[in-house]
Amino acid sequence: MGSVKAALLVIFWLSLLSLGHPLLQICCKALISILPSYSFYLSLCNFISSFLSDRSIAAVVDGHCSSPKSINSGVPQGSVLSPTLFLLFINDLLNQTSCPIHSYADDTTLHFSTSFHRRPTLQEVNISRREATERLTSDLSKISDWGRANLVLFNASKTQFLHLSTRHNLPDNYPLFFNDTQLSPSSTLNILGLSFTYNLNWKLHISSLAKTASMKLGVLRRLRQFFSPPQLLTLYKGLIRPCMEYASHVWGGSTHTALLDRVESKAFRLINSSPLTDCLQPLSHRRNVAYLAVFYRYFHANCSSDLANCMPPLLPRPRCTRLSSFSHPYSVHLSNARVNQYSQSFIPFSGKLWNSLPASVFPPSYDLNSFKREVSRHLSTNF
Repeated sequence: MGSVKAALLVIFWLSLLSLGHPLLQICCKALISILPSYSFYLSLCNFISSFLSDRSIAAVVDGHCSSPKSINSGVPQGSVLSPTLFLLFINDLLNQTSCPIHSYADDTTLHFSTSFHRRPTLQEVNISRREATERLTSDLSKISDWGRANLVLFNASKTQFLHLSTRHNLPDNYPLFFNDTQLSPSSTLNILGLSFTYNLNWKLHISSLAKTASMKLGVLRRLRQFFSPPQLLTLYKGLIRPCMEYASHVWGGSTHTALLDRVESKAFRLINSSPLTDCLQPLSHRRNVAYLAVFYRYFHANCSSDLANCMPPLLPRPRCTRLSSFSHPYSVHLSNARVNQYSQSFIPFSGKLWNSLPASVFPPSYDLNSFKREVSRHLSTNF
């Protein structure tokens, strides 16, 4: 890795208030007023206005129902249209900040990073952290202003931030404020099913996956008398194995994946049928295929521009050498990794696998399924 990087992550989401769901915070009048800016026809705006108006709620406790009360905020839960209306409502929030901001449903991530071309001094790190604090605090203030303008309340007590850095011997004495509340730094953040730690170590996340899979396997063990080995195999493949493979291209380079291999071994003993389990590809093999499949998509820019821009450049091939004769024309240039966290991350880990592939696995034109089949066949034969 040619530069040293540090990052500060801020995770925030809409306050649940007393109603318990962000969909219920939407101001209907504000939502309807912005629909024309998305080129909605007047008839469609009127339809949505009718969809959101003349609604009431009531509470039911032990069979007794309260008198209904009319409501003028929120969108009906359980409909297909409501999440889309919610996304339209908060869409302009993503244009309010100077730092990068990304959103998935009601979870939003604001982040700031700094990089150094050489190992920074203590003073440079302190200046960098101070700048990050000021920039993020400024953006959080803008987010708070947006909420007040749109009648949305953010819950600062449920807002977290995580400091990612390889320098952990420095005090975290740079306060970050949101809605006049100082945010407490977290050592772990759960984002879309992934547990990120301050040191980017995936042991905690993988241990959690292994624990969840083991619990499901325990249930299956108690019920095994009701199932045949083929049925046990189907249940393992459908209910247990997927939870050990979710987003594996993010954490699969970790040295702690052996925890999952042990769960797989227990599952094989439970199924107790070598002809069935011998036909299954190991988790490590499936992770490598998944790694390369994602790398293939990103390499061909079949992804967002943010991800495509992260891909390394093609390996220069100025002249024919013995080494270049064994590489394929899609080989990429990988920078040297100075720290384990980087070498185990997606691009360097999968990039090494990518460069080691033979040219025969690459289809003449973009074909993800064909590439995955050839890669799986190659890895099964050579590893």
